Amino acid sequence: MAENNKQLNDDRLFSRKKTLLTPQQYASSQGISSGVVEECAKLGVVQIRRHKNKTFIVDLPLDAAKSAKQQEETRVEPINTFQQAQRISGIINKLVKPTVQQTKSAQKVTRPEVVQKPAAPIPDLKIFAQEENIAPAIKHEKFNPVPVEFKISTGRKIQDALTLSTRGKLVFAFLALALVITAAAMVWFGMQNNAQQKRLEQAYENIGKLVNENELTARKAKMLEMDSANWKAEAQQGQQSIASLEIQLVQTKEKLAETQENLSKVQEDHLQTLNQINEQLKEITADTTQTEQK
Repeated sequence: MAENNKQLNDDRLFSRKKTLLTPQQYASSQGISSGVVEECAKLGVVQIRRHKNKTFIVDLPLDAAKSAKQQEETRVEPINTFQQAQRISGIINKLVKPTVQQTKSAQKVTRPEVVQKPAAPIPDLKIFAQEENIAPAIKHEKFNPVPVEFKISTGRKIQDALTLSTRGKLVFAFLALALVITAAAMVWFGMQNNAQQKRLEQAYENIGKLVNENELTARKAKMLEMDSANWKAEAQQGQQSIASLEIQLVQTKEKLAETQENLSKVQEDHLQTLNQINEQLKEITADTTQTEQK
């Protein structure tokens, strides 16, 4: 029985002529809802065919691909024992292969020959002691103050006085120039400060004027808005009065037309009465003439 089912599944999978079902038919055959079938179609689990704006589903079970994979996995391939044996023997030979270590012969290290230098002679310390004892005596014996005659010439004195006076003058001039520069700078900064203060005052005055002008313009704008509102109201009233006058004019026109119609009717009636009166007068005159002839 299992082999028959397997044969049927293989026929359905690998046959070229496969039946097509509508989504409802496929859902009823698989025992699922149509929504699940639509999701499977979106995911590509189910094969879809479209023909004449209609959707059909290939009549294959949902686990067809899974069963095909299981069949491929469970398929047993024949084992080549000779190749397996060769593979195992190769692995064993690799594991058991002895390792040969190649040792190199030790080379002799050549060292440089040690050359012994002769030791330096040891100095005699007594000689240094004798020199230290003799040195202070020699210093005190040879030190005699020598009088030195040092005189400054008058020319040098005059030159020094002149140089000192010129240096003082230069220092004084430099200080005076510095004082003048500082005073001028202070005056200039004061003038600049006063000018800036005046500019600031002028700017504040201009700002105040601009604020006042802005307030005046705002008031004028409000007045103009009020005037425009009044004009609009008056215009609306005028339009309303014009509309009422137009209505009255239409009414008067209608009344005039009615009076004209009535007047024409009265004129017609008057003409008819006049005609009747004339006819009656004619009849009366005819009767009178007949009576007179008799």
